[in-house]
Amino acid sequence: EYYFREELFEDTLDGTVAEDDRLYDLIWEKFNDTDPAVPYFSFSVTYEGHGPYNYKKNLYDTRFVLEDADTADGYAMNNYLSCVYKRDQELDDLVRRLTEVDRPVALVVFGDHKPTLGADVNNYTTAAYKTFGMDLDVSSEQGFINYYSTEYLIWLNPAAQALYDEDRTGQTGPMISPCYLMNQVFDYLGMGKGPAFLQAMEEQMQAMPVFSTKGRYSVDGHLTGTLTAEALETRQTIRYLNYYRRTADME
Repeated sequence: EYYFREELFEDTLDGTVAEDDRLYDLIWEKFNDTDPAVPYFSFSVTYEGHGPYNYKKNLYDTRFVLEDADTADGYAMNNYLSCVYKRDQELDDLVRRLTEVDRPVALVVFGDHKPTLGADVNNYTTAAYKTFGMDLDVSSEQGFINYYSTEYLIWLNPAAQALYDEDRTGQTGPMISPCYLMNQVFDYLGMGKGPAFLQAMEEQMQAMPVFSTKGRYSVDGHLTGTLTAEALETRQTIRYLNYYRRTADME
């Protein structure tokens, strides 16, 4: 089943964006409508926290930016951080509800990109990062990581934790591209290598854990833009696999 903004919220939003707490209520509702004896998978995309962020005034009562606060970069950064703070509270409410159910639950949370921050939003500005001393020099390895990476989290509720002999909290996962995230979920949950597609992606992840469309790749533990013949073959295999995965669902 697929659900879209137009069919779920359009009649009540008057052209605005649904807040995350409304989406989490819907996730909770759909979760409780399913048979506990049948495995259930849900993929949801939140949108309330998306940019651009107002760079002319503070829209929230919270204040995270103290220096250069009354500037375009200061307003943008404060609105972004305030937005993150509000989203975290709403996500925490969903986690609290999932904590209390007897049904094992694995929750995966990740972001798809860093925000545009600053006045020139139409040109994907990163001015606010520079103002507050954040290195986004993509010519360096750390700057590239800072610019393009986001964190991911795999969380188990108590009912799921009880299925394992060891404490699985506090583990740090590897730096990977999002196309490998489901591989990490299967591994973390001890579910084996998964279906054929994930098995094939597992092989590519070992060879090239970071696959970027910006010409940088992780090979032998380092980011590089220069690929050997073997690495070029790995890159092409990843492209083939993901093209197959997308088009196979259309047939």
